[in-house]
Amino acid sequence: MATIDTANPTMMSGTCRTCKVMTWNATGIMSSSSYLCDVLNHQSVDVCGISEHWLYEYNMHFMNHINSNYVTHAKADADLKTTGTRRVGKGGVALMWKRLIDQYITPLDIDDDRIIGIQYEVAKSVVHCTFSKCISHVAIIQFQEFRDYLDSLHALLSIYNEKGIVIMMGDYNAHLNGLILTNHSIIVVEIYEVVE
Repeated sequence: MATIDTANPTMMSGTCRTCKVMTWNATGIMSSSSYLCDVLNHQSVDVCGISEHWLYEYNMHFMNHINSNYVTHAKADADLKTTGTRRVGKGGVALMWKRLIDQYITPLDIDDDRIIGIQYEVAKSVVHCTFSKCISHVAIIQFQEFRDYLDSLHALLSIYNEKGIVIMMGDYNAHLNGLILTNHSIIVVEIYEVVE
């Protein structure tokens, strides 16, 4: 969990001085929703990025019932529409935000089932763009596919970095703090170093 200072002299009425963000790797939201609800309430989280909710498109309404104080923007994993693939839920991304700031939030239209985004206008000239993503485990996808997902994220960073603060959260399926970095982890580090 992180808190971002959003203080600005032109802050809009009703926006937060700070924005508390959190990421939640659900590994199945139906089994972890009560825990998530408790954390959202007790930690007073403003925006929560969720990866691996494992919901099908027809179950997506479940996200709106986790906590009545929050609004949800969610996507199902497109692989679930393909016949012959795993018949239990997998993947999926979502963003939840406090209903109190809903009038300042605009869901972003991103043509990718593994990346979802919102724009939070805290002041006339201050915008936070938050993205949640879920990149398949490295054992499941090929190196080039992993690289393509990260290139998509880099493109989003480049576009939205000009508008304001960009927050990327979610499941990269790469270890960045270990002594040995995999090729996948090195690519993640390279992409974020370019933006800094």
